[in-house]
Amino acid sequence: MTLLFRKKWLPLAALAVLAAAASLAVLVSSATAQSPIQPAVPPAVPVGKTFSYAAKFTCGLVPQNRVPLDPRQATAEFPPTELPLKPANYATDINVHNPQFKATVLWKKAVLSGWIGIPGAAGGATSEPEQRFDGGKYFPVQLPPDGAFSVDCADIVKVLHPPGPSPYPSFITGFVVINSPVELDVTAVYTSERQDAPVIHCLLSNGQIVAATPNAAGTPECPTAANGVSTISMSVTQTGTGLTMDVESITPKSVAFVGHD
Repeated sequence: MTLLFRKKWLPLAALAVLAAAASLAVLVSSATAQSPIQPAVPPAVPVGKTFSYAAKFTCGLVPQNRVPLDPRQATAEFPPTELPLKPANYATDINVHNPQFKATVLWKKAVLSGWIGIPGAAGGATSEPEQRFDGGKYFPVQLPPDGAFSVDCADIVKVLHPPGPSPYPSFITGFVVINSPVELDVTAVYTSERQDAPVIHCLLSNGQIVAATPNAAGTPECPTAANGVSTISMSVTQTGTGLTMDVESITPKSVAFVGHD
């Protein structure tokens, strides 16, 4: 025996509603699957196994021995000891590039190893021999694929804040340390400009400008009041010569932090 069933047909309007609901469900599901995940806040210090790059920095002015560089210090004498670097104006620019195809989080800090100041100013003359400084504070950096950044002397002083005397003297030296879970391209560019011996001039009350003359101790002096003429101010004229530049590629070392298996 054959049973016949009556076919039930839905109206076109109902089919349209069902189709729209199905499309909406697909769109919602797709949007949920593709919604961006908010990046996690990177740890304040390196974790696990990292590549460690220690790039040397030299920043600022190493003054001429026994010659003042600041008009306010024109009567002071720089200690006649041998300075750690020859008199020059030094600058450092450290460049970091992520050659990977994915973003990475790295950490950077500055560690001070020595400094030179002007007598009478904050910081005194030079750091003590064999003086040891505390390590700097780490700053996390999120670097995109093929991304890059640089660290120069201004960044070292204003951003990384290497431990040391405050305010910083005329010259500081140390290391910028970068720790990364992946290998990076790290290059340091060093420039220096030799400084000619400064010439100290004296502005007199009659409008004349004369060169200061050394006294018996070798300290430059301006004319004292004589014949109604006195010294109003002093100025230092100094030019740079002998510009040099060196580029160094920094090789990493493997360093394990807490969290490394």
